[in-house]
Amino acid sequence: MPVPRSTVTELFSSELWLVGPVAAFLLAAVLTFVVRHVAPRIGLVDHPDGGRKAHRRPTPLMGGVAVLAAFIVVSGLSLLTVPAGELSQQVTASWGWLITSAVMFCAVGVVDDRVGLRPRYKFLLQILSSLPFAVFGHPVSMLNVLGHSVELGVLAVPFTVFWLVACSNIVNLIDGLDGLASMVGSVSCITIAVLSTMHGTPSVAYMAVLFSACIMGFLVHNWPPAKIFLGDAGSMTIGYAVGAFAIDASVKTAAGFALAIPVVLLAVPIFDTAMAIVRRKLQGRGIGDADRAHFHHRLQDRGLTRTQTLLAMSALCVTMAGVAVFSQVLRSDVVAVAACLAILVAVVASRLFGHHETHLALRHVEAFSEMLADSSRLLRDRIQLVRVDAAESPQERSFGRRWDEMCEHVRQLGGRNVAFELYDPSGEQTLNSRDWSADEHLQDGVTWEIALSIPRDDGSEANIRAAGTSPAAAPARRLASLLMFLEHFGRRWGIETAEQPAASPLRIPQPHVVTPEMAASLATASSDSEVRRAA
Repeated sequence: MPVPRSTVTELFSSELWLVGPVAAFLLAAVLTFVVRHVAPRIGLVDHPDGGRKAHRRPTPLMGGVAVLAAFIVVSGLSLLTVPAGELSQQVTASWGWLITSAVMFCAVGVVDDRVGLRPRYKFLLQILSSLPFAVFGHPVSMLNVLGHSVELGVLAVPFTVFWLVACSNIVNLIDGLDGLASMVGSVSCITIAVLSTMHGTPSVAYMAVLFSACIMGFLVHNWPPAKIFLGDAGSMTIGYAVGAFAIDASVKTAAGFALAIPVVLLAVPIFDTAMAIVRRKLQGRGIGDADRAHFHHRLQDRGLTRTQTLLAMSALCVTMAGVAVFSQVLRSDVVAVAACLAILVAVVASRLFGHHETHLALRHVEAFSEMLADSSRLLRDRIQLVRVDAAESPQERSFGRRWDEMCEHVRQLGGRNVAFELYDPSGEQTLNSRDWSADEHLQDGVTWEIALSIPRDDGSEANIRAAGTSPAAAPARRLASLLMFLEHFGRRWGIETAEQPAASPLRIPQPHVVTPEMAASLATASSDSEVRRAA
């Protein structure tokens, strides 16, 4: 149930709204200063590698611990000072499970920063870390997608786990620039606080503001050039907290968890993550393989400094936050989604980011479509050959008919000549020989040539040679179909009998035929002449 308007008014008049965030900011700044000196002593340091890690000196990694510690202290003290009533009951109902999962996420991150976890183990531990909040906190029982509500039922906990783990990894993957994950987390928390106030859930708003203040206290030390990093402990915890606050802000409303709004709010890191997955998969690399092709890397490659890149990325995140708030003023998730997509399309069209990945994806879609078309064509050609083999009419099974069809197939691909020779098992006597040449052929295009030597079941051997020039628009992939026709012809056809009519000259000029009897008569008439094999 939403908090009554009187409670909201009382909350805004409380000194906690001033004292709490200020205390969180100062405590986080102090704790960050402390962990800056503690982290190197316990080996939590990120060393530059001259490539993706472009910082100049070893940098401590315990920033996330300072952020979470400051939040736990200030939020816990706030619970003791809020007057008893509906507000404090709502806060204490989920605060413990929120903190439990946050501590677990932070611990997983610390271990990963220290020893480096394998992706599968890290993912499993993230799932386990999300369970306290997903099971005992606020599982998403109703999902609202663009105005349509869906009861999740038994899928409530699995979906909540998926959402929390996804948010954790989304923020973690963009943490490659000084202050970027901090700014994304801070902007997201402030926006959630605004939306929570609009929905009548001030308890969530207060906690989100506190967490944002803790992040800002850390950002004092993390501003480029950073003196300390969040590490996985910080980026995963911030991502989890944003996802948890988004759930808390929605599940207390009658409409349930409005998925479109937090997705729009996190559109920039989600877009960056999606492009990274597309890029790595289509390039044949693992999803977890690091690279230097994220959004902030592209901006730096364009000549922006780290500070300018951070400000540009932050401005884009603030724009998305404004879109989310404005759509809630209009009470239309469709407006938020449409505006978000328009902004991302503009980013891709301007070649700021995503153009390479989009082009790569389109090329793969084109290749897949061509593969399906080629498979369909090969299947059709194979079925045609099966029908030829099953034909009972002597005319349909004649050598001449099959020869005409094969030559026509070659001609359609731009072929200019075909030569067929059939030798007896000894290889010394020519049993049949034919050749065909086109009157005209393309001058420009892809030139191809095929030579096959095909052993037959009766011990004889068929030699087939074909050559031609196909248009550049007709790629060589169609040669697979041609090879199938040539191989089938060489294995099954070649001996002309009385029952088989001569080749039809309807489409292709009558080929020259040299039979064994003609070869013998020519050899007798002139010892200087020789039987030339058609090339």
